Amino acid sequence: MTMALLLLASANAWADQKQPTDAELSDWMIYLRSVGIPSTVKICGPVLQDEARLQGASQAWFLLNQASVDRGHAVAASQPPKGWQSLEDYNAAMTQDFETKLGNKPGPEKLKICTDYLALLEKRAEHP
Repeated sequence: MTMALLLLASANAWADQKQPTDAELSDWMIYLRSVGIPSTVKICGPVLQDEARLQGASQAWFLLNQASVDRGHAVAASQPPKGWQSLEDYNAAMTQDFETKLGNKPGPEKLKICTDYLALLEKRAEHP
């Protein structure tokens, strides 16, 4: 769910631009995950009452995916989102929107999203 919100918002940014290759798209999607991880940790850490575990999983994920994150950032920066001055401004707005939407979820729904996210992040950190 968390990635769906980020990817939906970001997919619109690619409209009417040169289509990325499959490899670029893969790196771009990994980059987008990296953009959302700090916000997810910030919101889900307290919800899960295990911020250390979530931080550990996110750090492991970053270590395994750093090269793809860097390549994805380069792809995203080379084709700034339509209508935005910079990729950083776009990311800040996307992140704020994501934080608002996740933060406003009812408690049980937020707990399920955060629990599922942690399990997925740990799985991706073990097997990228």
